[in-house]
Amino acid sequence: MDSIQLLSSVNQFYDQAFNRLMVVTFGILAFLGVLVPVAIGWLQLRSLRSEKESLLNELNLQVAAEREAIEARVATLVDEKVNQLIREHDARFKELSARVSMASASATARAHQLQANVQLAAKSDDYGINDFCHAAKLYFDGQEESNARRCLSAVLEDCLPSINSSVYEEHSVEGSCLELIQVLRLNSQHSRYDDDVLSVEKAMRHAASRKSVS
Repeated sequence: MDSIQLLSSVNQFYDQAFNRLMVVTFGILAFLGVLVPVAIGWLQLRSLRSEKESLLNELNLQVAAEREAIEARVATLVDEKVNQLIREHDARFKELSARVSMASASATARAHQLQANVQLAAKSDDYGINDFCHAAKLYFDGQEESNARRCLSAVLEDCLPSINSSVYEEHSVEGSCLELIQVLRLNSQHSRYDDDVLSVEKAMRHAASRKSVS
């Protein structure tokens, strides 16, 4: 083989090798050009999915916390409103009960006063003193002080001066008068009824010691 043929063979060999190298290189580059973006996209997608799950979990926790806070607030507001309504209802009920009690006391007092007036006019044995005393107490309960004073005046001016010791004992006048004194003391703000208490006690002593007229 001469030198020209040898050079031609060597040149052909290197051409073929270079061509193959180029093919392989371009093939590798083409493969990497497809594979790398796919791999990067897959990694990014996986990362996005993980981040999405993390965000969803965090969002769910926040929503749950907000819901619990809202429920607690609503429950508190409901309890406050219910308690307010209960307090208002209790206050209203107490007010109405007090009014009913006062009205009942006043009505009962009038009945006793009327009965006492009848007994006083008929000059009965006790002159209606027990009913007058009880009527005065009920008038104080009904906050009708003026009517209570009328009953007190009847006891001091009409009843006790006319009662003798036997009637005083027989009709339990002392018990009724002591009840009247207790009521007067309870309502004696600024010593308003102190003189009346002394007057009743004095009239009681006189009635208890007064002899009956034959």
